[in-house]
Amino acid sequence: MQQVEEAFRHVRGMWEAEASCLVPLITAAVHASSTDNEQQALDNTLHNDRHFWSSTGSPTQVTDEGLLFELAGPAVRVAYVQLAVYRAFYQAGYPVYPPMQLQVWLGPSKHQLAPGSPLMHVQATDALQTFALYPDAPVARFMQLRMYGKLQKQQEDLRFYIALRYIAALGDAADEQVDDVTDTSSVDDAAESIPSDDEEEDDAHDAYRGQRAANHVAPPAAANMDRLIGAAEQAFMQAIDRLDDPGAVEHVLAAWLQDEPLVGPQPRGFQWLDGKFGTAKTLQNAVTKSLVGQVTLFPTYTSLVLIYSSLLEGRSIQEAWQQVQYKLPQLFVTGSVYWPTVNVANFMFVPPQQRVLAVNACAILWNTYLSYVNAAPLAVASEAAAS
Repeated sequence: MQQVEEAFRHVRGMWEAEASCLVPLITAAVHASSTDNEQQALDNTLHNDRHFWSSTGSPTQVTDEGLLFELAGPAVRVAYVQLAVYRAFYQAGYPVYPPMQLQVWLGPSKHQLAPGSPLMHVQATDALQTFALYPDAPVARFMQLRMYGKLQKQQEDLRFYIALRYIAALGDAADEQVDDVTDTSSVDDAAESIPSDDEEEDDAHDAYRGQRAANHVAPPAAANMDRLIGAAEQAFMQAIDRLDDPGAVEHVLAAWLQDEPLVGPQPRGFQWLDGKFGTAKTLQNAVTKSLVGQVTLFPTYTSLVLIYSSLLEGRSIQEAWQQVQYKLPQLFVTGSVYWPTVNVANFMFVPPQQRVLAVNACAILWNTYLSYVNAAPLAVASEAAAS
């Protein structure tokens, strides 16, 4: 897991270094699906200062927003998008207001857009975040950021918002030119129309929301991964190609089996809890999220650890399931004492963007105990669970 996190930080650093050498491409803010008030207009995101754009408030988190920008020149190629989420220092707890997920759409006109990236998770931090687009993303003149879900509830009105302080598209001029095609039948099946400027804003906002289910098109299968996953796949395929070196293949496969299925649930689990119950640092909220996590995330994650460890040790599926049956009760009882204490303190005192790091620090002790139980014979584990 530590190697995967280090690799991710390395690739993220490569993205940021490459993005810093590219040209800013946004020339104008064209349209926002909603704006809370005129002082929080979309134009504020073009300047990296204290001003910001904010959506209108929503009663639930399941609400989408779209931001449309015009790019420099008739044909440019966007390689990275950067954004900074707004942190409200004037509100209790200094909350940030990120979307849950982000997808970049590109096209020759504001009516003809196609996916330029996969769905990407946005972190709950006000630090600048860099997102890589598909290497074969469409050459474009317009860019739309589609944001799915609102993480943070504003305590003053108990409504959910997205607020962004800065947005940048980075890339360079494309070799080919892009025509402003008016015949929508000649555009890729994934393209869609968005409201034009001469439409009423309310009608445009309603149309955007109503089209989400119909217009949310999965990226092409050939490019259905970002650059990080692409790099991992490339390394895996290189090992597979070295058929004369079975050890390399076994090493890469074992590392993937051990890390990939288990890295994801932990941060995504905390994101789900924050999204479900909010990020307020109150005792009631902390206890609620700890209890829910203990009865949902903990058994799932621990069962996966026992199963994968058994399979990597050469045991059969039946033996792996026996590990779960005999050892999960003991781990659940012990974990029900250890983890709620850790999680309550984590949810109450640690900022959302640092919670996974704090839990991983506490997990060092837990993983030591987990390794001990996993290595114990089934008879010993059965006696410990019975006692």
